[in-house]
Amino acid sequence: MKRWTEADIRNANIVDYEQFNNEYNASKSSINGGLDRNQIPTNTVGKSILKDYATHGVYLNDETEFATDSFFVDTASGTGSNTGFKGLTYSTYSGGWVTVVDREYTGLKDGMMQIEFMAHLYINLQFSKGASEANQKGVQFVMEWNGVPMLNTFDFAKPIQTIRLFANTFSPGGTSKLTIKAKMTPKGKTDWLHKTQFHLFGMRTMLIGRWR
Repeated sequence: MKRWTEADIRNANIVDYEQFNNEYNASKSSINGGLDRNQIPTNTVGKSILKDYATHGVYLNDETEFATDSFFVDTASGTGSNTGFKGLTYSTYSGGWVTVVDREYTGLKDGMMQIEFMAHLYINLQFSKGASEANQKGVQFVMEWNGVPMLNTFDFAKPIQTIRLFANTFSPGGTSKLTIKAKMTPKGKTDWLHKTQFHLFGMRTMLIGRWR
């Protein structure tokens, strides 16, 4: 008799998590040479043996404030009666992904890469709910490594909040590129044209590469 879990396989679910873990561990083992702390006697490897960045590298960057030089920036925002952030408005943006971080990393080695992204997010929720319609506002993020999406978030929907994204991936040696993109809800019938709709500030990325 089959268990219900075996007969209720949903689309895109991992059918056998143990098999997945075994394959995943085998892939990691091929990168680190099958060595771990249990196989190397204590004090065998000292600092005098290792070269700088031989086992890992850490990359920390304060990213530029979003939209200051983007063609999505509305020159009428943040001035006169439209005070606030100078940034993306519905007069220049109709929806879709906008690149907020695009940075290359050189001199990498084969291994695992841990990627973190942090930012403060502002969203204009003035017309999320109106008398004539409900246009629930939210901003999604996608993180790409060498053009391959690693994660895609749900909608962040608070007016001001801190965003933190984390992902781990296998990474080849040489040069790789990190791209962070954001996407907001398209314009509703009653939204302002020249009020900044969302803005990112205090953006920071940190990458930790662990080599074999």
